[in-house]
Amino acid sequence: MKSVALVLVFVGLFSLAFGCLQEKQWPVSPTPLAPTASVSAGGDASVAPSVFATRTPSPSPSPSPSPSPSPAPNCVLTANPVTFVASTDLVAVFNYLPSGVTTAVLKCSATDSGATVPIGVQGSAFRHCVFEPVSSAVTRTTSAAAGGVSCTVDITQSASVFPSPSPTPTPSPTPTPSATPSWVFSVAPTTFGPLTLNASNNETSTQTFTLVNNGNQELSGWTCSSSLGWVANQSCPTSLAAGSSTAVNFLFNSTGVAANTYAVTLSFQAVNATAQSSTGSVTITVTP
Repeated sequence: MKSVALVLVFVGLFSLAFGCLQEKQWPVSPTPLAPTASVSAGGDASVAPSVFATRTPSPSPSPSPSPSPSPAPNCVLTANPVTFVASTDLVAVFNYLPSGVTTAVLKCSATDSGATVPIGVQGSAFRHCVFEPVSSAVTRTTSAAAGGVSCTVDITQSASVFPSPSPTPTPSPTPTPSATPSWVFSVAPTTFGPLTLNASNNETSTQTFTLVNNGNQELSGWTCSSSLGWVANQSCPTSLAAGSSTAVNFLFNSTGVAANTYAVTLSFQAVNATAQSSTGSVTITVTP
């Protein structure tokens, strides 16, 4: 029994020393000691307070969540239709733009100076592009920009169908109106004289008259006559073209003519100018 008691004393002293070391290394809150059983000399077991303290662990701190990165601004540009003849519509959709950006610049081609258009609540901007007709297909690069981001799309303008020019009609020549047939002539001079002839010397004289066809038709079947038998025609034409003229001669012959003063009428007539006749008058004095 003595040996058992010594062992228990030794164990108790070791426990007490170990507990002091525990308090020195980890500060802990005072914790009630658990009772320890001991055996007395009479063999009765009794409960003794425990010399060991129980450490309560501190809770680990929860890590703070890392902030999610903000999405980068971007845009998408589309054209409707992409291939066209005269016009197309551009639609630009912008995402995650900086606050305060409310307009965008849309260009219908690389050389276009651009148009500033509003950005809608859904981030969309629109522009209608119209182009001059082209004779062959042309590819153009359109673009949209806002808030430091930009996007492009290529469009193709097809050749316009140009109608073949109609030939300029050659104007029909203005028909020359048919002239009303005209048979008109004139005689010059219509009068001249007085003419003096000496009958004793059988004196003669030739006088010339001019016929002119003033009409647009040929004159034919001419007759040239005198009211006096001793005044004779020498050169009456057979025909006279329109616009032309000819000389007609008359011979005045005083042979056998009594001395006196005479008036003679010379007549000119064409068969197809039945509506007209012309005359010439000559005063003739015949001396003995």
